[in-house]
Amino acid sequence: MPKLGMEPIRRAQVIRAVIESIADDGLEAMTMDDVAKRAQVSKGVVNYYFNSKRDLLQQSFQAFLESYYQQIADLIQADMTALEMLSVVIAICFPEGDVALQLWQHDPKLKDKVQPGQKPEFIYPIDKLGKVFVHFLSRTVLDEAFEAVYQAVYRTYLEGTKAIIEHGIDTKEFRCVNAQEAAFGIMALIEGLVLYRNVGFNPMTATGYRSLCLNFIKQHLIIKPANASNVGTLFFNVK
Repeated sequence: MPKLGMEPIRRAQVIRAVIESIADDGLEAMTMDDVAKRAQVSKGVVNYYFNSKRDLLQQSFQAFLESYYQQIADLIQADMTALEMLSVVIAICFPEGDVALQLWQHDPKLKDKVQPGQKPEFIYPIDKLGKVFVHFLSRTVLDEAFEAVYQAVYRTYLEGTKAIIEHGIDTKEFRCVNAQEAAFGIMALIEGLVLYRNVGFNPMTATGYRSLCLNFIKQHLIIKPANASNVGTLFFNVK
């Protein structure tokens, strides 16, 4: 049995090793032995925390997706405008440089037990994370458990994005639109561009992707001045 108090660190190390293994060799080639070696723990430790390879992959997928959610939650503040909030979401989806993931955050059993000195963050190149995302996404088509993880996390994203848009409508920053449809459209735009980036279709810089998304939002949601042509704390635990 692992040492008392080491659970958050060990689980995060193992999940980090899963992500690195998938980035290097692909999801199907990943083995429990390789994960243990990369995590610098025994295979027994891996089996102690995760029931099977499928369980390990499923929990890693959840941690991977929710680590982005946590980054957004940490950055969005209640005094931001709706456009500033959406800018945070877009910036996290299209980062410049390497990305730090807090892979322990997804586990409710651990989240409140982690001490300040026990918050391991792991740094990844964005191209590797893109490859990992595509591998995980392909599994959602084949495995209902992975599909359920994806849908649960993205329903949370959808509700959060909808809440931002409703905030923008209430504050007269955004036009009066169907917030649900607008949120779904913004998410579809971001997700589509993420997939295009990951497969190298018409690649742009991070700034280019961000500008494209923000210009779309400004064009379709922002209320224009009266003299312009064509006048036409629900999200991520905002405090």
